[in-house]
Amino acid sequence: MTDELDPKTFDLDEWLAGASRVTKFVEVYGKPHLQAEIDELEALAADADESDRDEILERADVLRDEMESSRARFKIASIPDERVESIRRKVKDEEERTFSIMAEQIIAPPGMTPAKVRAIRDAIGDGYFAQTLTATCLADQQGLGRPVPLPPAGPPVRGGCTP
Repeated sequence: MTDELDPKTFDLDEWLAGASRVTKFVEVYGKPHLQAEIDELEALAADADESDRDEILERADVLRDEMESSRARFKIASIPDERVESIRRKVKDEEERTFSIMAEQIIAPPGMTPAKVRAIRDAIGDGYFAQTLTATCLADQQGLGRPVPLPPAGPPVRGGCTP
């Protein structure tokens, strides 16, 4: 494969056959509150006598394992604008509409529903939900999932600009 597109040999149908929508992956912890306890124990350990330090760090490790076991991985894909508009027409409540769109975007784990998306938000809180799932869904829908590679610096391109 060459770095440059040759308009004489480019096959749009072949390219379209391999094209796909933006997909992202996000990890969400079901017990994010444990991080504050871990941080507190680590601060205590830093100030503790050597005889107490190991016990305090052991407690932090137990919490760290508990937090890690609460991690869920979500795979999120953009959906066609027509599908978004269809949901907007059918679902009148703004919050429910948002959960419906997000449920369609979340392709793994399978079986996501608007009610499950709401339950996730309620369980982990608005702020953490916004930082993780909402932000990823929005970025995906806007096509912000992967940076587009720029061509190497070389001769000026259209308009005399160089990348």
